[in-house]
Amino acid sequence: MGVATIQAQSTLQLRVDPESMTFGYVLNSKTEPTYGGKVIQILSTTITDLTVPCVAGSGRRQYVVQVATFFKEMMTWQRDSQNVGRFSYPPRNYNLQVYAASLQFSEATENVIFPFTMKFKVSEDAGGIVSGAIAQAEIDRLKEGIGYVRNQFNDPKGQNQPVPAYDPNGGEGGGAGGGGAGGLPGPGDLPGSGSVPGGGLGGLLGGFGGTTT
Repeated sequence: MGVATIQAQSTLQLRVDPESMTFGYVLNSKTEPTYGGKVIQILSTTITDLTVPCVAGSGRRQYVVQVATFFKEMMTWQRDSQNVGRFSYPPRNYNLQVYAASLQFSEATENVIFPFTMKFKVSEDAGGIVSGAIAQAEIDRLKEGIGYVRNQFNDPKGQNQPVPAYDPNGGEGGGAGGGGAGGLPGPGDLPGSGSVPGGGLGGLLGGFGGTTT
């Protein structure tokens, strides 16, 4: 848990769980077919929405009323001045220019932690931190989706390479002239053979979701 700051007509600070924050985004990508399949280029990422769940906790209903008052005044201030607010979360270097969109909270009688959710429209990711993290998560997701699995048939450094079916002298031969170990090089030993290792990041975003154009 860290402290987030919302700067608008005044300043509001509140504790938030960074893992619960979610971002809406649009991924600008380009796909080109190739002889070996296709190449996907990620050109840019645009953050569109920010959702921040919180709980009032010991502040109870009075704190929710304080947040609601701030949110209402922020929306009025932005409508009248056309100014943008700023949402920052220093523990992760988030720095977003935002417009207040909505505030949701529960009035249930059994409510003891008083949860509420703030939603914002994002005008700009000033530091580029969120956009960069989402782009990297998408790249890693694409790499994981390729389906590459390292095994004895495609790893040039792997052990126990299989003897090629076209090698007449492969294996431990018998009979006249005997057999020879070796023969033609295996597929993994041919010049230019190799692989590109995959990778994965998981989680930007975890709560990241979006669309691709």
